[in-house]
Amino acid sequence: FSAQSDHEIRFQGDVDIALKRSVVLDAPALNVLDNKVNVSARYVALGNTDVAFQSVISPASTGTGQLNVSADLIDLIGNSALHGSKETNLHSRGDIRLRGVVDTATSRLMGSLSVTDDLNLQARQVYPTTLSEFEIKSSDGMVRILPDANPDGNTAPVLSAGGKLTVSSPRIENHGVLKAPLGEIALNGSGDAGQIVLGAGSQTSVSAEGLVIPYGKTQNGKDWVYGIGTDLTPIINAPPQKNLRLTATNIDLRAGAEINLSGNGDLYAYEFVPGSGGSTDVLENTVNGKTNNTYAILPALGAAFAPYDPQYYNGSTLVPGDSVYLSAAEGLAAGFYTLLPPRYALLPGAYLVTARNGYQDILPGQNISLTDGSQIVAGKHASGTDILDSRWSGFSVSLGAVARTQAEYQDRYANTFF
Repeated sequence: FSAQSDHEIRFQGDVDIALKRSVVLDAPALNVLDNKVNVSARYVALGNTDVAFQSVISPASTGTGQLNVSADLIDLIGNSALHGSKETNLHSRGDIRLRGVVDTATSRLMGSLSVTDDLNLQARQVYPTTLSEFEIKSSDGMVRILPDANPDGNTAPVLSAGGKLTVSSPRIENHGVLKAPLGEIALNGSGDAGQIVLGAGSQTSVSAEGLVIPYGKTQNGKDWVYGIGTDLTPIINAPPQKNLRLTATNIDLRAGAEINLSGNGDLYAYEFVPGSGGSTDVLENTVNGKTNNTYAILPALGAAFAPYDPQYYNGSTLVPGDSVYLSAAEGLAAGFYTLLPPRYALLPGAYLVTARNGYQDILPGQNISLTDGSQIVAGKHASGTDILDSRWSGFSVSLGAVARTQAEYQDRYANTFF
């Protein structure tokens, strides 16, 4: 279900929206009109994706209503404001991602969610996507980050970097996990009585935590760039700076709270080199004018929702929840895997997956080895729910390194490049 407005989405009376796959509410403002609104789906996106309406956000206004959102993944996108709600509860059983939208004046990825009263964000982790500058702000209430209600230890890696997360409110409490890998977090307890509480067991981290994170590409082996939209002119002269800033009259750092500015991890950039290794970049989302039906999977990610990188997803037809069930292949266990744009195949441990014609009704265990080192295995397309293809079909599965036999890619890592 998707609703979009250039101005406002209003809810008349108490409303319950409960769907299996996704709910997208796309507008500069959501107005619950003093009602109780419940929204639930596996994926929920709230915010404002229209580049032309990012600067026309009306100030948030108070009310007596309540907005409750429940999902496996919640995306907050662009600049938006909430009206008519006294309490807003965003509960994700996975992550809450903060995604900026291109500011055409500055070529930066900007976003914000504004409320007047209490805002509760419950998730395994809350973080901005790559290079997104996102502010969560309450003018008169409290912003509280809460931990996952049912943790099972399967937290997905955050493959985003260089984002900036700002939380502004008279009272801020972090009892959960806030992250901005190789980026910035600013907690601003506003007003003369501003207060910040970092609770026992909470994490406030700008560390990459040992991950290799995609971050743009290089040109001619010497210029590191990151494309915002189609703009590749800004040259990155240094890796992003880690910065964590807490500003308030009263800062309560409780025993067991973790503030993490540690080193380790790296940023990764690729460069496609046309020539004797191949004249076509086989890992583009569109190859020779046609949608590339080859995708990447990361076994470490499993069936968790895919990471989001604006450059890697440019031109991709994938939507949150797109996945595949694969029977066992050499080195790869049977199971559900989230589909990623093929560029992710350049990361360590990645695999390439391609739907193949001519193998309808192949059964699990009937693997067929091909001369390029890949295997045809039985699989079914999935949507991140229990809805699957009714019949088995064939998928070729290979290590991501197979792409390097079809085209030449040079790897760059920030730790050595800079």
